Amino acid sequence: MPEDPDVTIHRFSQDVFGVARDFAQGKLPAAEAQQRMDVLREQFPAMAALAESLPEELQEDLKNVLSEASMDLSYVDSEGALPASRRLGRLLREQAE
Repeated sequence: MPEDPDVTIHRFSQDVFGVARDFAQGKLPAAEAQQRMDVLREQFPAMAALAESLPEELQEDLKNVLSEASMDLSYVDSEGALPASRRLGRLLREQAE
């Protein structure tokens, strides 16, 4: 049975977050993180189109989910120079405490 579209988008976002998290924690070298993000970035337009195709009541949450994923992609692309997403920033702050 195929996965629900909103679950697919959340799973994609979690995959992006996982790479960004591992990069930020030093568990994944920048080159490998960027290589993985390149693959995920290719999927981003399809995920955005999928979100747009869903009922309006789901779109706001999914746009937020994709916004977080976009920030995580940019964070890795910049090798940590750009701001982290809220979820990654929260994780990094918790680890610093």
